Amino acid sequence: MQQRAARARLIALALFGATLLVGCSERNDWEVTRSADTQEAYLAFAAKHPDSPYAAQAKQLADERREQRDWRLARTTDTAAAYRAFLGAHPSGRWSDEARARLDNLAKAAAPAAAPVEAVPVDGTAAIETRADDDALPPPPPDPDAVTPPSVATSAAPAASALAAAPVRDEFAGKTVTHRIQLGAFSSRDKALAGWQAARDQHVELQGLVPQVVEFKNGAQTMYRLQASVLSEQRAREACKVLVGAGQPCLYVLPGR
Repeated sequence: MQQRAARARLIALALFGATLLVGCSERNDWEVTRSADTQEAYLAFAAKHPDSPYAAQAKQLADERREQRDWRLARTTDTAAAYRAFLGAHPSGRWSDEARARLDNLAKAAAPAAAPVEAVPVDGTAAIETRADDDALPPPPPDPDAVTPPSVATSAAPAASALAAAPVRDEFAGKTVTHRIQLGAFSSRDKALAGWQAARDQHVELQGLVPQVVEFKNGAQTMYRLQASVLSEQRAREACKVLVGAGQPCLYVLPGR
C-alpha cells in the first residue's frame, strides 16, 4: 500500500515537472518570437502553441505586421493598382483612409491627361508586353507609289523619331517609366510568363507593375528575361531589397540597358 502511494506521488511530481518544462519552453518561444517581431514568427508561434494564452496576441500581431508590410509595399510602388490591392486586403485597416486619399490624388493628377489605351488584361492580370533587346522594330519599307509632300515629310521625321524613343509608360499613374527590375531569365517565353504569374501571386510588391519579357541571345541559345517597369531607381532598389529578402531573385536594370 505504501509502495503504491509512493509511486502515485512520483507520478504526480513527474507530471508537475513536465508541465513546468512545457510552460518554460512556451515562454521562451514567446520571448524569441517577440524579439523577432515578424509576421512569420508570430504565425509560427500560434501554430506551435495553439492553446497558449499568447496565441491570440500572436495572431493579432501577425495581422498587424502583414498590414504594415503591405502598406510599405504600396507606398513604395505608389500606383493606383497597388493602393487598390492594399484596400482589397485591408478595407478597414490602419492606413485604409490614407490609401483612399492617395487613390483620389492619383485620379486627379491623371485627369487632365488624355486617357491611355488600356490593353485587355489576361486572367485579371496586367497586360504582358513582349519586346526584343533592340529599342524598336525596323519600320516597314516605304510605298514607292506614295508621294509625300515636302512639308509633311519634314515634320513627320521628328515625330516618328520621338515616338520610337518614347519609354514605356505606367498605365495607372501616367508617369514616364525608364527603370526596370529583373526577376529572372527563362528558356522560353511561356516559362517567363508563368514565372511572372507565380511571383506576382506570391509577392504583393509586384502588383500594379507592368511586366515585360525581353528576348536575348546567350551564345547560340535564345533566352527570355522577365522584367517589370518601376517609376524610379529608389523604388526599384527598395522593391528588390524586399523581394530578395523573401527569396525572390531581383536586380535593378539601368535605363537604356
